[in-house]
Amino acid sequence: MNTNVKELEEDPDILLEAKTLADMSIQKNSPRAEVINDFPTPTAQPFRFIPLRMNGNSFQGDKATAQLLQEIGGVETLKKVTDVFYKKAFADPHLDQFILRHNDPHFERLGNWIAEKMDPWNKIWTAERQTRSRTNPHQCAGGTINVHDRSSAHAAAWHCTKRKPEVQGDHFQLHDARVWMRLMFWSAKEVGVFQRSPTFESWYVRFIAHFVRVYEREAPPFARESNRWSQSEENTNAYLESGRMMGEDVLGEDGHGVARSMARHQLPREERDDSSFPYGHSD
Repeated sequence: MNTNVKELEEDPDILLEAKTLADMSIQKNSPRAEVINDFPTPTAQPFRFIPLRMNGNSFQGDKATAQLLQEIGGVETLKKVTDVFYKKAFADPHLDQFILRHNDPHFERLGNWIAEKMDPWNKIWTAERQTRSRTNPHQCAGGTINVHDRSSAHAAAWHCTKRKPEVQGDHFQLHDARVWMRLMFWSAKEVGVFQRSPTFESWYVRFIAHFVRVYEREAPPFARESNRWSQSEENTNAYLESGRMMGEDVLGEDGHGVARSMARHQLPREERDDSSFPYGHSD
């Protein structure tokens, strides 16, 4: 199962982002529009479990996640992670087919987006969105898509001309999400933020599991598996030696992904059937 543009636009998190942008445009001088760029040096803290706080079906950052952002070094630490991630994504033949232009500010925007989710009082991503032109045409299969938000960006990825003609327009699949998550968690490990803050690692894996759902509904249970994959040097070395292509256990023999039932059986039984993840009170 995947999603279409209308479903993306109606996703509770994306609707909340649109409302935040509209509110900030109206209340430019509101304290809620404050943008903070200075953060302290990362500080080690004892592990604590921070649950995902939800407001209905939307994720809601709070004081605990804002404090966690401070502890890891703020948005600059997140941008280090997303910078490494996008360098990996550009070099990955499977993920790169979804990315038309490498010179767009991908990692900065993703880092700012995560930071604002963690600290909703610091509108660093929304403030940047206000400066974007709503005229940002991407030449895609079948025409042009004006990219100005998450929904339009992902529609452009589906129709990217770098994809093979027979799959242009196909939406994100489970194997696409698994490759994305593996490289993301590997990037966080490579930057060192997971090692410095097991609290952040625990929270971030669950955070990604929540947000990946809108792109592929069956992907969340694979977040923990993706993180475990990234922690194995044997796995990452094999990936590099294969020309930066994930194995057939994810991509299948034809590159179109293994059957969902087969993918699910790669997970421990307790993760396959864990209806509380990622919203419960444990990892």
